[in-house]
Amino acid sequence: MNKTIYLLKSTVSVFIIFFAFYAKAEVLEATDIGIIKDEIAKLKSGDMVLLDVKHVIFYSSDQVMLHEHKSFFKQKFAQIEANLGKEEATRLKSIVLSSYKPMIVDHEIAEIINKAQKSGIIVFALTSGNTSNYGIIPNRADLRIKTIKDIGIDFSKSMNLPYIDLSGGMALSTKEGSSNPIFQDGVIFAAKRQKGEILGKFLKLSKLNPEKIIFVDNQLKNVLSVEEKCKELDIDYTGIHFTKLHNKPSTQLDKKIAEKKFEILLAESRWIDDNEASLMIKK
Repeated sequence: MNKTIYLLKSTVSVFIIFFAFYAKAEVLEATDIGIIKDEIAKLKSGDMVLLDVKHVIFYSSDQVMLHEHKSFFKQKFAQIEANLGKEEATRLKSIVLSSYKPMIVDHEIAEIINKAQKSGIIVFALTSGNTSNYGIIPNRADLRIKTIKDIGIDFSKSMNLPYIDLSGGMALSTKEGSSNPIFQDGVIFAAKRQKGEILGKFLKLSKLNPEKIIFVDNQLKNVLSVEEKCKELDIDYTGIHFTKLHNKPSTQLDKKIAEKKFEILLAESRWIDDNEASLMIKK
């Protein structure tokens, strides 16, 4: 009888420990900034917030670069590569990537980040972006950081951490060339690797040990990847699948404007905005 009671108590204890561990992780969906703001407000000094960059903090003002028109954009550059070669297609695409005007997804985000940083919460970006040179762009990490700062957000204000190579000293190749995951100026660049894996390397090398992490990303696979790593590291986790842009009504692509933009890109090696393209068409 005593043995039975002991086994029952042991089973209950194991269940409680198991349940408590997995209760630390949750994934939410947010269509606006409100849920993100509320969850960050629950954090304490030393906790960590990680934010994806593109489609969470900013997006392109060019209609042809919106997610619903991605296939058109890719098709145009596939045609350029077929006609002019990969090197020229890369050069022209790099002109686009270094020239488009970013638009803030939600104007409250800068204020929320600034307030959290002042409260001692570590707020960094976690982007899948590449870090190598590309066409006319000397360093894509530098360009991404500049774009973020230009819209009024500085992730390096959270804490003064030096540059960290997250590749383990090995050159990692992608279809666009060598691009290593790094940490720079408050931004973790996963360089197209799994974000959970790169976050794990960052936490180990930076020696940061937050009790809780909130991660906001527009792609659910990334939210789940970081969730898995936080479970492995026994860190409380709230993942937020941020779908504000994806829930906006789709816009119909103005083919005349889009074609004019690519016409000028090919003829003059410059990327014009939609307004300039529209004015050219009306002349």
